[in-house]
Amino acid sequence: MWITDLLLTDYTVPAKHLPVTLIIVIITPMSEYIEIETEISDDDSTLAVYTNLRLNDGNVETYHSSEELEEGSPVAQALAVIEGITYLQIEGSDLSVQRDPDTPWHVIISDISAALKDFFL
Repeated sequence: MWITDLLLTDYTVPAKHLPVTLIIVIITPMSEYIEIETEISDDDSTLAVYTNLRLNDGNVETYHSSEELEEGSPVAQALAVIEGITYLQIEGSDLSVQRDPDTPWHVIISDISAALKDFFL
């Protein structure tokens, strides 16, 4: 996957020429190194997932069911297939997850890690 940055700048050339807009495209390979750290709350109700990935534009996305996840952002849709998630919040590079008590955290953590790696790599 490549990250592309566009720089738009107006330049004026000698009088015999019209002003020109120059577009410079800088292509940088995306890191294949994905960092995922997790932390379970003391009361065992919430999982915090911290990544080095930009998961959204920084606005808070909140989902209360798998149906809402399926209709959400691309990252939310990628996580919709994970069984046991009852609540998901995405903000910047972080996730906050709540689960069905019958689903162990280690299964959800493994599935989230796999889904993010599949989505970004």
